[in-house]
Amino acid sequence: MEPPHAACRYPTVVSTEETNWRSTARNAVQSLHQAVRTLRQHILQPRLGQAAVLRCVAAVQAATGTGPLQLRLEGGIVATHDEELLRYSVGDVPFGSLAAAGIGELTLPAQFDPHSIERLVQLLAEASCSGDAEHDVVACLRAAELPGVLFRAAVSSDTEGPDEGPRADWWMLPEKAPSTALQPLIERDGFANLPAQAARLLLADLDDSHRKRPIGHLLDPLLTALLQRGDSANAAFLLERALAHADVAPAIAEQLRARAAAACHGDWLREQLEQPDRIQGLVALAMQLGDQTVQHLADVAAEAAQTLPAWFREFVPKSHRG
Repeated sequence: MEPPHAACRYPTVVSTEETNWRSTARNAVQSLHQAVRTLRQHILQPRLGQAAVLRCVAAVQAATGTGPLQLRLEGGIVATHDEELLRYSVGDVPFGSLAAAGIGELTLPAQFDPHSIERLVQLLAEASCSGDAEHDVVACLRAAELPGVLFRAAVSSDTEGPDEGPRADWWMLPEKAPSTALQPLIERDGFANLPAQAARLLLADLDDSHRKRPIGHLLDPLLTALLQRGDSANAAFLLERALAHADVAPAIAEQLRARAAAACHGDWLREQLEQPDRIQGLVALAMQLGDQTVQHLADVAAEAAQTLPAWFREFVPKSHRG
């Protein structure tokens, strides 16, 4: 009989070149995800979107420099050559939208040119899987005729309806609290989290003309949860959408503004500035709150010796520019 350790006799050896390529592919997929999300969330701050798009262009060019990048979408996972690159949920853009539209494979051509990458990101940010024919993701991508970009239909759908049998296994969560092993799959830190997912769904419900009961009062607990997580980018997105929405009562809008302002003018801001990767989100949140908070962020960042984006200086009141 074969000894128990026989299966471990010949471990899989991954070359440094292969490891580097996997890292490059993962960076490209994550940058594409981030660029599309930034364009959708920060419509009123085009500089944030442009910066994210430029990072995406560089990452995708690096990943396609020596050959095409073939991405498979299945079961809530973006993968290439059996290497998991990113997890997505039904409501996530762009990969959740692509999967919902029936796309199971996306191939980006070798030496993908920057203009076409930018065009792809813009189309994915504008597209919808809600049935809007004008912004149908498949129709938009086909009409664009991006050279070398290929799509193939999914073998099975991630989004079966109630009359088409159960959803894929990854969608079925346990009734009780998820185990420690499942938690990372649900709380995908840096790309999606439960409060952010709930906020996006709630904001979508606000746009539903068939909604039968008010739900605006749920926004404040979600904003509080996002601030507690240090997720200033999604907090800024929630605040931007809520303050501009006709169905959010003025009292609730003022409550949200006060909640965010209290965080930005307290110890919370200094704690967040200790993590440089959160600065872009803090900038977006401060700009939603107005000149006083923009000025305060600039002052606190200077005290903490943290560098803010150069273009942000244009929004600091002139009397406080260095």
